[in-house]
Amino acid sequence: MPKWRLTVRRKIDYLHPQTNRSHEPPLAQPAGVLRFGVVMSHEAQREPSSRADPPWRRWYRTARWKRLRQDVFLRDLYQCRMCGDVISQPIERVCDHIEPHGGDERRFWDPGNLQTLCKACHDGEKQRQEQPKRERRGVWD
Repeated sequence: MPKWRLTVRRKIDYLHPQTNRSHEPPLAQPAGVLRFGVVMSHEAQREPSSRADPPWRRWYRTARWKRLRQDVFLRDLYQCRMCGDVISQPIERVCDHIEPHGGDERRFWDPGNLQTLCKACHDGEKQRQEQPKRERRGVWD
């Protein structure tokens, strides 16, 4: 059986486990659980932690955030505020909070608190700048 067909069949079995397939040979199960075509590791299968994600994490998935993010990119002309490079690849653009919002809705949605950074600056220099602030605040306790 072709590999793509096995993948489709596993998706169907995952989404509809009660489907009767007694006439077909059983599939060899992978090490993890197949979910939407991706084999999940055992760590990813674990129950979610007892503490729920903070509500502000959902704000990043809203249409409002996506519009605001694009407006910030246009305002900054797709140029990184740290290194000055023009960022042509969408995957390399990051809309960054200048001052961490810490769950404060006003600071989260404030366009004046947002800047365009390239992924390299955001993941490197910006994180190095923010780490000492977190340690002073006692986040790592």
